[in-house]
Amino acid sequence: MRTATPAPVFANIAFLRLPRFDERPVVEQAALKERLEARVRTAITGLPAAERIVLDASDGMALVLFGEPARTLDLAQSLRAEPGEEPLEIGVNHGPIAVTGRDAAAMVFGDGLTAAAAAARFATGGRLLVNLDLARGDPIAVVQPRFRPEAVSAGDRKPTSLESFYPAASRKDTRRLAR
Repeated sequence: MRTATPAPVFANIAFLRLPRFDERPVVEQAALKERLEARVRTAITGLPAAERIVLDASDGMALVLFGEPARTLDLAQSLRAEPGEEPLEIGVNHGPIAVTGRDAAAMVFGDGLTAAAAAARFATGGRLLVNLDLARGDPIAVVQPRFRPEAVSAGDRKPTSLESFYPAASRKDTRRLAR
């Protein structure tokens, strides 16, 4: 029996990458993943289940959020650093994904997720990279036009097919999520 091909939807993706994860012993990797999962569980408290998908990744996690893009950026920034932990390397993207369902067997894939993962790989040193659409305010401008000037070009720290930006230093790292 063939299932219908999932229709692409636009989503906001934050890819959270644990730095130097593959260099660590398996026991330490397991402990890091457990602590990251606990941080994410705490951070997404209050977000309705219908507005989020949490994905496991080999070297971290990905958060897929539907709705306001600014909420994804705020959530990513709140997760970036934890006292006593090495800062996460984070890529944030707004782009197309396909979702095959909402149960444990569901798959999520697409350019939106791939671009967020690529940005996270280039976000060394605990940085957060944001894709061009978010940085120039395209999806954010509808709800939050003030974010447009808050992006600083990442310069040459990007692959040629992905233009990335850092949030400006003036942007507060600790914002509360709207409930």
